[in-house]
Amino acid sequence: MALMVGLGWLAATGVARAATYTVYGCDSGHGDFARNWVPFNDSDNYQLKTFKACPTASGLHGLRQRTGDNTRVGLRNGWAAGYRFTAPPGTSIVGFTRQIDEAYAGAGFRALIKTNQATLAGCQSIYCTIFNEKPTGALIPHAAWIESVVECVSASGCTTDDNGYSPDAVMYLGLANVALEDNAPPTITSPRGGLWTSGWVRGPQTLGFDLSDASGISGEAVNVDGRGIDSHPETCDYTNAVPCPQG
Repeated sequence: MALMVGLGWLAATGVARAATYTVYGCDSGHGDFARNWVPFNDSDNYQLKTFKACPTASGLHGLRQRTGDNTRVGLRNGWAAGYRFTAPPGTSIVGFTRQIDEAYAGAGFRALIKTNQATLAGCQSIYCTIFNEKPTGALIPHAAWIESVVECVSASGCTTDDNGYSPDAVMYLGLANVALEDNAPPTITSPRGGLWTSGWVRGPQTLGFDLSDASGISGEAVNVDGRGIDSHPETCDYTNAVPCPQG
């Protein structure tokens, strides 16, 4: 995420560091985007349906997944629909702050927040109901993805509109902030200019290099013998999973 390049007394050396950062999603107060949450298995015939309404307004609740409430349809075991946030290459998910506006699971269904490692929250038992949960944070041991999902877990399958008037499973996720760790330091390539040469130099000198990183470069700085001589912060957008530009 951040980069610091230091130039030694006689030779040029680079120092770069990684970081943990938060990608804001939905009712976060930081633009209220959820562009990094991608729908999967969305069904146009209302077997299972996903909607996105960020920020929450007019009865629409953030990232929404639900079964149909006006079509009686059978679903096989394992059928699921929802939204998934996938960590960009070179990063991993280390935390999640959520607020479930509503969750419900009828017969055979579950409505969950889970990662590729474990279930974090939601309705894991029949006829569970959650309303207006307070914002809740959780640490995650380096997950590859996190998803908000409704799914059929009954061995014999599930039926939508089983009660005749309302969805049999819903998950309405309002706040969805994901903490990512950039596990590797930035890469410095193509050093150029007089200051990269060994030995003494005098007079005005140039310095250049190219940078790349899994989460982008939040800023560059140049030190000579411990004294800062130049710096350049970048503009980053933390509603994106890769928030900063490459150098």
